[in-house]
Amino acid sequence: MNRSLLSVEDFSLSYGAVPALHQVSIRIARGESLVIVGESGSGKSSLGLAVMRLLPRTARMTTGTIRFLASDGTSHELTTTDATILQRLRGKEIGMIFQEPMTSLNPVYRIGDQITEAIRFHEALPRTAARDRAVALLAHLGIAEPERRMAAFPHELSGGLRQRVVIAIALVCNPSLLIADEPTTALDVTVQAQILDLLKRLRGERGMALLFVTHHLGVAREIADRILVLYAGRAVEEGPAAAVIAHPLHPYTRALLQSVPRLGMNKDEMTLPAIGGAVPDPAQVPHGCAFAPRCPSFRSGLCDAAPPPVTTFGENRSVRCFRAAELAA
Repeated sequence: MNRSLLSVEDFSLSYGAVPALHQVSIRIARGESLVIVGESGSGKSSLGLAVMRLLPRTARMTTGTIRFLASDGTSHELTTTDATILQRLRGKEIGMIFQEPMTSLNPVYRIGDQITEAIRFHEALPRTAARDRAVALLAHLGIAEPERRMAAFPHELSGGLRQRVVIAIALVCNPSLLIADEPTTALDVTVQAQILDLLKRLRGERGMALLFVTHHLGVAREIADRILVLYAGRAVEEGPAAAVIAHPLHPYTRALLQSVPRLGMNKDEMTLPAIGGAVPDPAQVPHGCAFAPRCPSFRSGLCDAAPPPVTTFGENRSVRCFRAAELAA
């Protein structure tokens, strides 16, 4: 029996008639960090929202399962479980940091009310006890004067403080899985580094699993145990973070890495190579490899004929590319 904390098997999703995810599979163990990487339009956020079952009404699952192992040992099929069980799991067992803190916080409620709401719903604590826990958590997250911040409205806080508040809401009930949907995208580099350090520290302290979504492999390097690269709704590469970053086996992963600035770059290296073109329209994905039109270095006739199969390298790495063996060599 699979005892992964989260197990997504052959999951496919469409919005109306437009496919968004194609038979994506992931497994996350307790305490493990899986980072999903890809450009906008690759399906990263859709996968995170599917786990929480917060997709819009136009979304339709076409194949696959999403199973979650709760702290009491019960296994739940999240795509079909009833709303009552789902409400019990959200916030308590699975927390989520949404992409933009200013839009995920309610502008007309004070910070304290938004943090304590989850505690009182899931644990039925008295208002005073819930407030004390929220204040302690804000202090633990590095927020100065937490008592005063509890009385503030979202617009009165900086971007970094708002992001910490969103993290507090996600963590206040000690979930075993945290989904972070591009939590550092709207922040400057210094605050971004602080948030990543904070998430790493909290993960170590609490032993929670992390499903982290980003478009930036530099960010993935900082926080991932394993990396899954998505392109046009398909998983094109997966493996241990150190191995994927040191020796990518898919041309897309290689191109993403080449576009990340590095410390110590000399003057000649300051112009970073860009990936030509754009992610294809989900309604008009090429018949063969979806990345083929943007892959001038490795493209061949095979790439246009059919989608490449998944090739495994050892026990822990997989790649979807006809020329993976050449890149591996």
